[in-house]
Amino acid sequence: LLQALIKYPEQDWSIDKMATFAHLSRSQFIRLFKQHLATSPHAYLHKIRLQKSAMLLKQSSDTILAIALSTGFQSETHFGKAFKAFYGMTPSQYRKMD
Repeated sequence: LLQALIKYPEQDWSIDKMATFAHLSRSQFIRLFKQHLATSPHAYLHKIRLQKSAMLLKQSSDTILAIALSTGFQSETHFGKAFKAFYGMTPSQYRKMD
């Protein structure tokens, strides 16, 4: 499951989908995920999406909107707020850094 989340963070990964993928009940999945990774499945996926988007900001010339959508964010606004909360700067500022 972790490999799938990292490889395809843009997919619509609901808790139910992740639990089914891992062949576990919803409650068992959440409990085991938190036990082994010390974070919630949603928080983990959010971090993966932000890390992938940061990499794309540095390595591609795609628009910020295209990067946001390709990493699973629903809008550029939501992406910008999440990115700034995580990295302390806007996606544009991050892209311009050396």
